[in-house]
Amino acid sequence: THLPAAAMAPSACGGGSLLFIHPGLRLSRLGEEQGLGYVATQTIKKGQLLLEEAPFVWDSGCDKARPDLSQGASWLLQTGLFNELHCNSSDLSPHQKAEVVASTYAFRSQSPCADGAYPAMLFRAVSRFNHSCFPNAGGHLPGGGSYPSVSAYKPPSLSIFALEEIVSGEEVCICYLADADQLAPTRTRQAALKSGWGFDCNCNRCTGGRPLDRRLEGLDAEHSGGPDFDRRSALASANQAFRALFDPSFEGFDPPKDDFEAATERLTLFREQNRFLDKAHVVSQRVRKELLAAFLLDGPGGEIGRRCAGPAATLLLEEMHVQNELLPGLSPCKVAPYAMFLQVIKHVPEKEAVWLAAEAKMDGCELLHHQSLWLHDPAEAKRLGVTEPRNLPPRPASGPPLRTGPLPTPGAACAPGTRSRAAARRFVSRARLQWPAHGSVSCR
Repeated sequence: THLPAAAMAPSACGGGSLLFIHPGLRLSRLGEEQGLGYVATQTIKKGQLLLEEAPFVWDSGCDKARPDLSQGASWLLQTGLFNELHCNSSDLSPHQKAEVVASTYAFRSQSPCADGAYPAMLFRAVSRFNHSCFPNAGGHLPGGGSYPSVSAYKPPSLSIFALEEIVSGEEVCICYLADADQLAPTRTRQAALKSGWGFDCNCNRCTGGRPLDRRLEGLDAEHSGGPDFDRRSALASANQAFRALFDPSFEGFDPPKDDFEAATERLTLFREQNRFLDKAHVVSQRVRKELLAAFLLDGPGGEIGRRCAGPAATLLLEEMHVQNELLPGLSPCKVAPYAMFLQVIKHVPEKEAVWLAAEAKMDGCELLHHQSLWLHDPAEAKRLGVTEPRNLPPRPASGPPLRTGPLPTPGAACAPGTRSRAAARRFVSRARLQWPAHGSVSCR
């Protein structure tokens, strides 16, 4: 069942407005469990703009785990969106129910502003997208790190693009999970969705439709290990060493010290000793993330960043290849690593930079990261001097559609032209003869 456009048209009360929606995107009833969702009524090419909407933004506080939802709840009540969204809690006040709805549908920046506060956002039309762990649609919003406070945070409208080609009749879904969780095993993703949104995901990826997901807990296919390699004991040893680094509940917990050299040396040693782990393994991901945080502690242009540019670029390239193989083609998760890679590689020695650039092109990795950066964050792409790709669909203009009818001519709309004035007078004379006298019109 397709719903009329009015059912998803946002109110401008207190912020938030729908700027564009693809003509092949329809809000439909999908069933009792799924409720409403967007469905494609025609084939939509990869990279096409599906929906663009300006958010309502508020300061959700400095607590990363417990956001302040009161302003979002008030906006939901003022706009009437609260009445359209689902809430199971019947024993709560309207404002408390609205806070429950806000906690389910709000977008929150993954990084705080300079003052420590996190921007939170609500959308009317975007909130109708259902979830998939391998989405065919997605968008990107900037973090708060480059803004002094939430009051200064002025994000662009959220643009949702087709990450893959979408065929007619296919449901259009985004991913609710944070970037890091999108490269997590099924049980981790399921737990995050259950605790955060209260549902069990039955998407194609969660039901085994993405065989490459085995890499998230697998061994490197290129590592033979030799005849004496014992897979079980090697994994047990790697697990103990990992818990010693990162698990406070582990008896042998011994985290890296504040000393930069000692910490990076220990993390690098872990990678060397456990090279048999797949680069996509969750353990490899965590160690890679910690090393990157250390190498880029003062930014890509800082003293440490310049000195460690080579190993940092290698780690970023490794991350890009994992994303290229496990995430949708134009995933917004690709924006941040590629943007950082472009900044870091500037400080790498020339011969090494040439080798890294060649490695980045393998399997179309850089091509798709390049397209993703331009699609989701064109302002950052321009700032970094990235050339605009030629194979992305042109972005349609926001706002009311352009006029497509005949060109207007003087006098054509408001009064008859000189050639038709006589005909107009004859028409008026006939109309007067045919029009009934006052009071003689009868209703049957």
